[in-house]
Amino acid sequence: MTILAERLKESKLTNQQHRIADYFLKNEERIGNMSSMDVAREIGVSDASIIRFSRAIGYKGFTDLKNDIYNSLAGEASAAVRNMQLSDRFDVLSGKFNDQNIPDTFVELMNYNITKTFHQNPVESYDALTDMILMSKRKYIIGLRGCMGVAGHFARLLGFAVNQVVTLPHNETEAMGILQDIGPEDIFILFSFARYYKIDMFLINVAKSHKARICVVTDSPLAPMIPCSDISFIAETSHMSFFNSAIGVEMIGEYIVTLVCRKNSEEYRKRAKERDALTTEFRMP
Repeated sequence: MTILAERLKESKLTNQQHRIADYFLKNEERIGNMSSMDVAREIGVSDASIIRFSRAIGYKGFTDLKNDIYNSLAGEASAAVRNMQLSDRFDVLSGKFNDQNIPDTFVELMNYNITKTFHQNPVESYDALTDMILMSKRKYIIGLRGCMGVAGHFARLLGFAVNQVVTLPHNETEAMGILQDIGPEDIFILFSFARYYKIDMFLINVAKSHKARICVVTDSPLAPMIPCSDISFIAETSHMSFFNSAIGVEMIGEYIVTLVCRKNSEEYRKRAKERDALTTEFRMP
């Protein structure tokens, strides 16, 4: 049952509102790109009737209603395609968004990824990971396959703020060798999206056996690595193409680095000044 159907089930509606509800249920995938006037025109009612209907089923207005429908459908699409073969993902998603305004829909989907990612992880979790990073001696960071970019970017930024950031190599054998030195005073941060691979679990188990702190940033609360972690973050990765969107994960990483700099401002300033001094002669005038 969709989120709209759930709302309608609990609402008392007039005869006209039942007609509006029937239209919404049959056109959920179109609603996200329509104005209240567009909807009213197709149903044959006034714009005010659409707004009253939205409020009757518990929303502040039509915009609130259509955003909720859009977010719900985007989340369902993300879950459905997560474990598909790459050859099938594009066909499914390009077909789903085929009749829509591609530029506007793309921006809306990216905004959805950022907003949902931020709010589905408790504020306390961001603070907790920040504290774990600051209390850890070495910070081991890795992301394989599609997560290489976000892991590398996060590690680079974190290196501006704290010392002993270890970016594990993408070569799995080399990564295992370096991780052999991890210990109880360290933290292991893994970025991993579906489709999941055995190497991710192997690396986590190595870190766990050495009693290191473990953080997992992934795309589903059902990810097999989560039970092994001390703290985890779920990123929304919805997209219109074959790949996972990284924008939600980038938001998590950048926000954590922001908190680290604020909580550890003196060390950050010291490291930033030293880095500026070291790189001065290499910069273009």
